[in-house]
Amino acid sequence: MRNITEQEVLERIKNDQNFCLKNLPYQWRDNKNICVEACKQNYLNYNYISDRLKRDREFIKQLILLNYKVFQLNKDFQNDEEIVKLALEKNGYAINFVNESLCHKEEIILLAIKTYPAAFELVKKEAIKNRDFLLKAVRVNGKIIQYVPELIDKEIALTAVQQNVASFTYLPDDFRKDKDVILMGVESNKKFYYYINITEEIWGSEKLALRIIEQAPEVYFIAPDYAQNNPVVQALFTKLYKKGSAFNPSESQEESSEINQNDNSVFFVDKDNNGESTVKNRAEMTLVSSK
Repeated sequence: MRNITEQEVLERIKNDQNFCLKNLPYQWRDNKNICVEACKQNYLNYNYISDRLKRDREFIKQLILLNYKVFQLNKDFQNDEEIVKLALEKNGYAINFVNESLCHKEEIILLAIKTYPAAFELVKKEAIKNRDFLLKAVRVNGKIIQYVPELIDKEIALTAVQQNVASFTYLPDDFRKDKDVILMGVESNKKFYYYINITEEIWGSEKLALRIIEQAPEVYFIAPDYAQNNPVVQALFTKLYKKGSAFNPSESQEESSEINQNDNSVFFVDKDNNGESTVKNRAEMTLVSSK
């Protein structure tokens, strides 16, 4: 029986989604190229690489860059700060496997919460004692406020919503009604209306109404009559409408994948062959085009 080549083994791994490194002779389980390909496909193949490679620090770093889940299988490196940071930069969930000696360090937590806000639960007690750290964490990921609702004050609320408008949904009721916090949400993201319920009270504030229309002109069409008929609001919308910046067809097409396809509260401007513009919602419009 002829000897199989490295290239043939690599092809076999690539073509078999259920490939298990365990089934190969030891010589291939000690081959870096083979092990990289196998772990890239399924991190559990790490269990079958040679002991020599499991002790190879640079090789482990290479594997973690390809699949951060490898980190959770090698306890020898879970207290290695450089490798821990590498894993957390790939995915904050790796904090669940970090050695106790490191998992409470500020730098480690801030890395983890970028992609995994639940990591903040590990330092909840420290946050209660250290407000500066809490603010620093909120600037990294506003969603961490869901784990410390009792610590939210106006500055924390404003900072969280500025960092991520989705944080608005985790605020206590009194801050969700606060006009400064609402304005911060409107200012921070043009998709603010996905998270902020624009109530009659909000429309009743001319300052807020103007900023809402400026950020997301399409919201004008679902505003109550008294807001639409406000001369100042109407003038701003008309200005944006005529300018054309309020409704950019290419922009609308690009964003359509993020918007619920059945959401008829999103409006677009359509131009016919004569250049006449009409406002239509998604139900009335199958193609957004411009002349």
